[in-house]
Amino acid sequence: TGEIRKMYGIHNLVEAFLSLNRTDVELWLFGNGLQFYPELQKTISENPSVKYMGIKPNYEIVEIQRKATLLINPRLTENYGDYIKYSFPSKNIEYMLSGTPCITTKLPAITKEYDDFIYYFDDESVDGMKKVLNDCLNIPDEQLKIKGEQAKKFVLNKMNNKEITKRIISFFDS
Repeated sequence: TGEIRKMYGIHNLVEAFLSLNRTDVELWLFGNGLQFYPELQKTISENPSVKYMGIKPNYEIVEIQRKATLLINPRLTENYGDYIKYSFPSKNIEYMLSGTPCITTKLPAITKEYDDFIYYFDDESVDGMKKVLNDCLNIPDEQLKIKGEQAKKFVLNKMNNKEITKRIISFFDS
């Protein structure tokens, strides 16, 4: 879900997904931007396991996220300037709050405290993404559910407004 842009690595994700050659899973893409991405439009039209679902209201997206097996938020870190050093996509928090496990790129601004709750693309290449997708899709559903629920609890208990305010005050006090 979100904006469909090359800089986010959507093309690598789609190629990695297709290279899995699995018939038991689909990759659903939601959001704006496909109209500016003719090569991805072509790939989607040629591959029924990749579906562009368009733009949906948030209440529908939240329900779809809760029912998904995995939520994926790829990012590319090469050649995208300094902003990537400070980028922490809020989409990751949204995904974690859904209770569905999340795969994303390990960006510099994602601190170690998240590591137990997120699956990471350590390698942003097609092969790197393929490996992580394959690994995650081979995890039993019950284990995936546990990971997703742990991520949700972590965000609700440790990343809420009160806890973050305490951290900010502590930072300034020190």
